[in-house]
Amino acid sequence: GESLSWIHQSERILEDATTSNLEAFKLHSQAVALAVSGRELEAIPFEKRAVELDPNFAYAWSILSVTHFGTGRPSLAADYATRAYGLRDRVSEFEQLRLAHRYHYLVIGDVNKAVEALLLQKRMYPQVSTASSDLAFTYYWSGQMDQAIDEARESIALYPNFFASRLYLGLALLRMNRFAEAKEVLGKAIDQDIVHPDMRSALYQLAYINSDAEGMHQQIEWARGRPD
Repeated sequence: GESLSWIHQSERILEDATTSNLEAFKLHSQAVALAVSGRELEAIPFEKRAVELDPNFAYAWSILSVTHFGTGRPSLAADYATRAYGLRDRVSEFEQLRLAHRYHYLVIGDVNKAVEALLLQKRMYPQVSTASSDLAFTYYWSGQMDQAIDEARESIALYPNFFASRLYLGLALLRMNRFAEAKEVLGKAIDQDIVHPDMRSALYQLAYINSDAEGMHQQIEWARGRPD
């Protein structure tokens, strides 16, 4: 996935860009497939096994930071993001931008630096959806709903199956009191088996707003017995 210019500039051997351990890479791929569909808790064991096989697998550590943050464990997320960032000299240009964004956001708490890394990624890799989805997340949590909606829609256009883009589009619409649009976005994601607990939480809020007792009950029943 590297640009030709970066391949020509790079003096590293190719497998140093990510991992030289094929089994670790396969486990990482499984983890990412689960995580992007909203199954972050299920992704964690695969990624943990990947870093056991290759402790220098920076991007796997970085994904662990995201999945732990997304499942309500910010302290562990910061630890994993720090570990990943410490290995940044071993990875590709693209991965370095991803590690920098997560380190500045999850460890340092410097939103401006995190956004700077995302905007640079977006300029250098315009066909990759992750910068826009992370910008949607960042703008949402900093109260910039219009920007969050624009970035989420852009990310969805590039990669429709990533839960985060659907989630933050729905949440931003909800916060803008655009309730019918929010419900449509989140319901469509769930219909397509792109499900995250925060989507269900948002649908519960929408049911409450609409005095829909049955809708609230449906979300509670879905959540019952689920550790996530």
